[in-house]
Amino acid sequence: MELSSAPLHKGQLPWRGVLLAASLLIYWSSPTTAQVSVEAVPPHVAEGANVLLLVHNLQETPQVFYWYKGENQDSNEIARFITSPGEITTGPAYSGRETIYPNGSLLFQNVIQNDTGAYTLHMIMENFDRKTLSVQFHVHRSLIHVNQHQTPDKSGPAEAQPDMNGSQILICVQSLTDCQVLREAQWED
Repeated sequence: MELSSAPLHKGQLPWRGVLLAASLLIYWSSPTTAQVSVEAVPPHVAEGANVLLLVHNLQETPQVFYWYKGENQDSNEIARFITSPGEITTGPAYSGRETIYPNGSLLFQNVIQNDTGAYTLHMIMENFDRKTLSVQFHVHRSLIHVNQHQTPDKSGPAEAQPDMNGSQILICVQSLTDCQVLREAQWED
């Protein structure tokens, strides 16, 4: 079947135009490859809680994940995970409260104010390319001390005693099991 150069009749489309339009639509609507990123979950946390430095969109498995405290890689290595043997090695900045996972994510347990700051993930990929990402989180001083009066089924009430040294209070809730609504509270002296 040959394309003719004869004038088009009403309702006919030129094939070249259709093919060009289809090609452009495919090109413009192609999904872009997501970039690897790291996120602190949550980015603001009260002392004693946990923070996960979560790696997203990892398209290939690196040979090694390195985590550092701060933005440089001098002597601040927390831990490394070598993927082939699944080997974890801790560094001089390791406190015993960090756990590195096979996907490169890093969990901090029982955070303290000194944990506030920037963290760097350095990866060596299969083709020996290097990728470096940074993330920050902030640990806030605990302003409310909770006394839990629990029954054996752990459903008892909690009393909160605020430390009102400032004008702002950050409330971090780890889990709400029986509570459906968290309401604004006002304390009186």
